[in-house]
Amino acid sequence: MTVLAELRYRVRPVCRLQWEFWNDEYVVFEEASGQTHQLDPLHAFVLQLLSEEAQTSSAVLQAVSEPQFAPDVLHLKAQLKTIFTEFEAAGLLESVAP
Repeated sequence: MTVLAELRYRVRPVCRLQWEFWNDEYVVFEEASGQTHQLDPLHAFVLQLLSEEAQTSSAVLQAVSEPQFAPDVLHLKAQLKTIFTEFEAAGLLESVAP
C-alpha cells in the first residue's frame, strides 16, 4: 500500500494563474513564468484546490476520492504523488511545513 507523506502543498505565492476550459481540457497560463500548461480534469481540480489554500496530501486525497476521478483509492494515491511531483517540477506547487 502506497502511503503519501503528510505534507502540505500550495500553489507558489508568486504564481498568477489564468484558466481556460475547452472540451474536458483545461489550459492554465502562469503569468510569472510565461508557461502554459494543458491539464486533464484531475490535474485541474488539484491545482484549483491548492490555489485556494494549502492542503495536506490526505485532504487532497479526500477531496478527489470521487468516482469521476478514480474508484480505486490506491491508484488515486499514486496519481496524486505523481501530480504533486509534476507540479513542483513545473514550479507551480511547493510543499510547506505542516
